[in-house]
Amino acid sequence: MTHIPLILSTILAKDIFHYFQIDTKFNILSYSYGIDKYFTLSQQIIGSDIRVYLPELLGSEEEILYSFTDENHHFSIEKIYKNDHYIDISTEYCDAESILVIIQDNTTDVKKQHKLLQYNNELTLTNNILQSILDQKESLLFVADTHEIKFANKKFIEFLEKSDITELQEEPMGIYKDYNQDFESYDDIVLELSSNKRGLMRLNGVDFVLEVLLLGHPYKLFTLKATPRGSLNSAL
Repeated sequence: MTHIPLILSTILAKDIFHYFQIDTKFNILSYSYGIDKYFTLSQQIIGSDIRVYLPELLGSEEEILYSFTDENHHFSIEKIYKNDHYIDISTEYCDAESILVIIQDNTTDVKKQHKLLQYNNELTLTNNILQSILDQKESLLFVADTHEIKFANKKFIEFLEKSDITELQEEPMGIYKDYNQDFESYDDIVLELSSNKRGLMRLNGVDFVLEVLLLGHPYKLFTLKATPRGSLNSAL
C-alpha cells in the first residue's frame, strides 16, 4: 500500500482510527480496519465509489477536489447517522492523487446532547404545566430559596405590578422583610411558622394569611390568601 507512513502519521496526529483513502475519481484505494461498524460493506470495497457509502458527499464533489491540490483545504460534514452511530467526516490531503476521508465517531457526545435536549424539553413542559396550574389558583403563590424568589404565579407577579418573573427577579425583593423587619431570609419565616404553618402579613397595603409548604431543599412554596381588612384574627 502506498502512502502508509503519511496515513499513519495523519491518523495518529488527529487521534482517529477510521478512514477511507480515495482518488480524484472518488474511488476507494484503501480503508481502515473496523470501518464496517458504520457501513454495510460490499465484498469489493477497493475500487468502489465512496459515494455508495457516503451519499452525503453527492453535490460537494467540486469542493472536495480542492483537497487534492491544497493541503490546507478541509471539507467536512458533521453528525451523519450511520448504523446507530453519529460520525463527522472531513478530508485530509495525502498528495495530488489521493486524500483521506476521515471518520470521527461522536456518538457518545451526540447522544448526551440529545438526552440533555430531551431533559430540557421535558423540564420546559413540566414548568409550563405547573405554571398553568398555579396561574389558575386564586391565591398568590411564589417559590423561594433562602433569599430569592425563583418562581411565581401570574397573580403574584401582577399584584407586584411586574410583567414577568424575570422583571420580578431583577429587583431584589425581601418579602420576608414585609413579614418581619428583623428577618434576614425566607428560612426565618419557615422557622416562625414551623408550629402552625400559618402567619399574618401586610403586602402593598393588603392583608394576607401566609402559608408555607417545604419543597425539596432549599425551596419553599409560599401561599398568600387575602383576608378582609380588620378580620385578621378571625382568619387564623
